[in-house]
Order: sequence, then structure tokens, then C-alpha cells
Amino acid sequence: MNVRPIALSLTLAAALTTPLVASTTAAVAAAPSCHSAHLQLKMARSQGTAGATIYALRFTNTGATCTLFGVPSLQPVAGTPLHNVGPLSMNDSRGEMAVLHTLQKGQSVVSPISFTDTGNYPTSRCAPVAIKGVRVTLGDAAVTFVTHRFVPQVERVCTKLPSVSAKLLQ
Repeated sequence: MNVRPIALSLTLAAALTTPLVASTTAAVAAAPSCHSAHLQLKMARSQGTAGATIYALRFTNTGATCTLFGVPSLQPVAGTPLHNVGPLSMNDSRGEMAVLHTLQKGQSVVSPISFTDTGNYPTSRCAPVAIKGVRVTLGDAAVTFVTHRFVPQVERVCTKLPSVSAKLLQ
């Protein structure tokens, strides 16, 4: 068996694919972070499970191509005017790594959001209340994509312990 043609084929294959990978990476890196004004947020019912209701919180880009990542933080709100009730959502990603999502205009990513059934807890431990929705924040100290954006969602949450959780954008 002649090893030289195989080695030459592998070298040519690497030479041909390297510029493709480099240019794709550069194009992705060149996209700026998404701005709150260009993100539409919408909650859609996904499924029910024993003890919780799961929704898909959809982030849709309405502007130029941009990037975003992370786990949204949700603050349940109630009343008129709206006021915070209960603790912030928990991050239910269980050690998964965040992925940088590049969204062209009209593209979306979702975060699974879970509302635990308040009936799972004694009333005295939970102190349930009806909410009108959640205020969504997405980002960290370096980059904030969304700050306290209200998303309507009628639910019941606990005010004494966390009963809302969110996962990484998918």
C-alpha cells in the first residue's frame, strides 16, 4: 500500500476546508450582540407535566443579524401597577454550557420555562398568588440583551419559595 497518496489527499482536504471554517467563524464573530429593541418576546404553551407547566419563551430577532446567549431570569409580577412577587426564577440548566446563537432577521431561539404547580406545596410554605406575567432579563454584567421586559402569562406562583425555572436558550 502506498502511503504517500493518502497523506497527500489528507493534506489537500485540510487545506481546502481550513479557509471555509475560518471564514464561517469570522462571519459569526462579526455579528453584534442583539439589542432589546430588536427582540420580540412571546410565551407559548409547550406541554404540561406532573407538577408543572412548561412553556417556550421565544426570542425573535426583528432587526439585523445579531447574537445572544444565556439563561433568562424571570421575575413574576402581579397587581396594578405591576409589582414583583416571589423570588426570581431558578436556572435549571444543570451545568450545561451556553451557546452563542446567531439570529438573522425573523429567526428565533427559545428557553424552556417551567411554572411549578403551587398545589405541590403546603399553602403556608408557598403562599401562592396569581400573576399577570413575568419581567424577563437576559444577559450578564458584560452584555445585557433584554432588561425587565414584561411578558404576559397568567399563572400562580409561590411567593415564599422559587416556583419558576428557566433553561439555556436553545
